[in-house]
Amino acid sequence: MTNDDTPLPALSITDVTMAEGNAGLTAFVFTVNLSAPSAQTVTVDVSVGAGTASAGSDYQAPVSTMLTFTPGDVSESFTVQVLGDTEFELNETFLVSMSNAVNATLADAQGTGTIQNEDAQAVAGNAVPVPTLGDWHKLFLMLMVLSAGLMVSHRRLR
Repeated sequence: MTNDDTPLPALSITDVTMAEGNAGLTAFVFTVNLSAPSAQTVTVDVSVGAGTASAGSDYQAPVSTMLTFTPGDVSESFTVQVLGDTEFELNETFLVSMSNAVNATLADAQGTGTIQNEDAQAVAGNAVPVPTLGDWHKLFLMLMVLSAGLMVSHRRLR
């Protein structure tokens, strides 16, 4: 008689948050954990999907792969290569999803990769005009009038 009442171990995946880098590739390594060692081989399919990031321009990833836990293993990893750039953009995300677990259950089946922007925002090319002496005089006069509590119309001072 076989005791098959032992609960299956559960799989979960980590989230990864990193800066993208200015060039080349940055490895975002997701760890897939098994809640307990298993006496059986455990497999799970892992795939990458777009969140706000786009495949090809923000990251490179295999379409899908199968992770295999040999008996006794409790951790495997899955890597997504993020493409560096110098363009200012908001943080972006992509999703790593697990499915089709064999000899395990899925506890946390989705990890989020957050690509942090570390690039400076470009400043508009127009220079800010430097006030002339006459402009400073107008500003000083306006401040004197306002601080004295006098009523000022919305017309421009000349």
